[in-house]
Amino acid sequence: YSQAVSDGAELVIGPLQKESVAQLLRAGELPVPVLALNQVTIEAQPTPNLYMYSLSPEDEARQAAERIWLDGGRRPVVLAPQGEWGDRVAAAFEERWLGLGEEVAGVGRYDASSHDYTDTITTLLQIDRSIARHQEMQRWLGRNLEFEPSRRDDIDAVFLAARPIQAQGIRPQLQFHHAGDLPIYATSHAWQGALTASQAEDLKGVMLADIPWMIGAGAGDSPDRDTVALYLPKSRSGYARLYAMGIDALRLVPHLKRLQSSRYESLDGVTGNLYMDETNQIHRQLVWIALDKEPNVLGYSPRLDLQGGSEPLPPEAPDLTSGNPLP
Repeated sequence: YSQAVSDGAELVIGPLQKESVAQLLRAGELPVPVLALNQVTIEAQPTPNLYMYSLSPEDEARQAAERIWLDGGRRPVVLAPQGEWGDRVAAAFEERWLGLGEEVAGVGRYDASSHDYTDTITTLLQIDRSIARHQEMQRWLGRNLEFEPSRRDDIDAVFLAARPIQAQGIRPQLQFHHAGDLPIYATSHAWQGALTASQAEDLKGVMLADIPWMIGAGAGDSPDRDTVALYLPKSRSGYARLYAMGIDALRLVPHLKRLQSSRYESLDGVTGNLYMDETNQIHRQLVWIALDKEPNVLGYSPRLDLQGGSEPLPPEAPDLTSGNPLP
């Protein structure tokens, strides 16, 4: 960074690693602005020239909580993998859900290396209690009883944090365990931008928020996925969203001060409708889709942080409900 400044740089994009972003945060005053491509927690006042932009899974979990709440859900359960990533996503969802004045009905942590999620699902849905009651009743009566296990009836949605393989395995098992009627909300990690026939069958109807670029929508003069793929074939890989992040990182540069001036300011990017909070962190308002052979575009959800303020609401985000790409 110091070398770039001495060489005449007017702005620095990067670094990518959290540890490096934290080091810049500890450095104090920065002579030229930095758009870091990751985010860290800020304990005190933000460094004026340090902006943070990332594809945060926590942002997606918080938006899933808001979407469930807006759709009328009040008693969701959470299914997340064991480990650090699952901890972060589940905690972000629960924190936002509590902020909405509600409590989650339960949290299940599954083994991502397994293909059988029965124990986690039956415990979370309390089917194991139903089976235990049946067995106890048979012991009391001393005879076999016809029995159909039932799940708890106090839940109305499922928040699923999963990679594609796990998501494809979990939804059919939820259906098998009498939870096929519950709407499932996930993060973008549940798919890679396209579905095979078997994936479409297993994941049909799962709702998730993703960046506009993944559903073929551009922004302004930004190239779409097909155009970029002609020159960068690997942009069709599992790292596709990072290519979109590179596009928006450059497009953000002339807009940083404007976004910093008000939470009502935003920029339509290929990674979402971008806005900045009081700690100079860029957030992405994402597009909601329902998975199918061709994803069904549901559109943006309203930003709840803008509701109820004394200032007028900003113009609505571009409407995607017609299935047309973003302007």
